[in-house]
Amino acid sequence: MVPLSAPQFERLGQAITGTPSERGEFYEIGDEVAGFGGFRVVKLNPLKSMGFKITNYQAGMRDARREFTGGAESVIKGGPKTGQEVLRQFLIANEALFNVQKDMFQDINAAQTLGVNSDRLYEEFAKRQIGRKQTGNLFEGNFDPYYPSESIRRRFQEIAEEIGRPNPYEEVEDILMDIYERLSDMNLEDGFDLTLEEYLPTAGGMAQTPMLETPGVNPELVQSPMMQNMNVMQTGLTPTEQALLSPEEQAIRLRQRGMGRA
Repeated sequence: MVPLSAPQFERLGQAITGTPSERGEFYEIGDEVAGFGGFRVVKLNPLKSMGFKITNYQAGMRDARREFTGGAESVIKGGPKTGQEVLRQFLIANEALFNVQKDMFQDINAAQTLGVNSDRLYEEFAKRQIGRKQTGNLFEGNFDPYYPSESIRRRFQEIAEEIGRPNPYEEVEDILMDIYERLSDMNLEDGFDLTLEEYLPTAGGMAQTPMLETPGVNPELVQSPMMQNMNVMQTGLTPTEQALLSPEEQAIRLRQRGMGRA
């Protein structure tokens, strides 16, 4: 390493201010001064590093929940939303949440491997107002999924009343609960293996909810391709499009096919 390099000055500043590196390493002034002679010793402090990682974990948890409640794709931002959009954002938010918790679970295991006492780690989480139940799930590798709170569910109803449209949350509430139960059984050592396609309504509008009693056969589902094509010719929309798309989205699809008003 070249003495008096820019990275050495940066590490010296981190040592003075007590700021960790991107990898959670903390430097000491004595080590960095020695580095000016071409030598440098990095001392790992996994307990201090854990405090830095917990801060990132909390930010990641907030960002993951916003996949459902905030941003451009928010399902409670106002305006018409479909049940499919609610399901999609629910899964996106929980997959992001799973990845954040998985990273924290791995960081906990790494700290313990480096000899950090579990009680000391629990104290670090408690200092940052993280409940013991949530901390326990992280230590044990149990995924703690997101489910919309009562205030979020009320907001769905308020929006529906404001715009005079059906409540999209109520349309898929049973499916959301089924997904939530499956998420609650996930282990952070595994991967996130749920997909939206498993829960999309069928062409006849019948929800495909695993582990629920199978309903009677819908005649629309056994129509021949010729019959389905006839339906498209008559209405301009496939059964799936009629079941899943909102009136506005159906109008857009018809215009794309040259069958609607410009």
